[in-house]
Amino acid sequence: LNAGYRNKSLGMKKVTTVDLGPQQVRPMGWPFREDTAVWVLTSTSGASALTNAQRLAPYARLSEALADIPWPLTGHHLLKCRDPRQNTGRRVEQ
Repeated sequence: LNAGYRNKSLGMKKVTTVDLGPQQVRPMGWPFREDTAVWVLTSTSGASALTNAQRLAPYARLSEALADIPWPLTGHHLLKCRDPRQNTGRRVEQ
């Protein structure tokens, strides 16, 4: 994710900040299932203006959330997504 990206053709303004952690809002045309978890994490670059603790904290939260999911996942139905060419919300069968 590039938080500085903007789509000028849609009149979108540049995003200057994004809250870290799980996200509730999805971009227009999101092709994946609505229950797909989306997380925003910090840059892993040591050049970013964060302490190591600040940089690692969001990853630790994601790790805790993933630890609650049974693994390996079973069932091919988990891998279906919507066809981005159709805005009907129907799933594309694989």
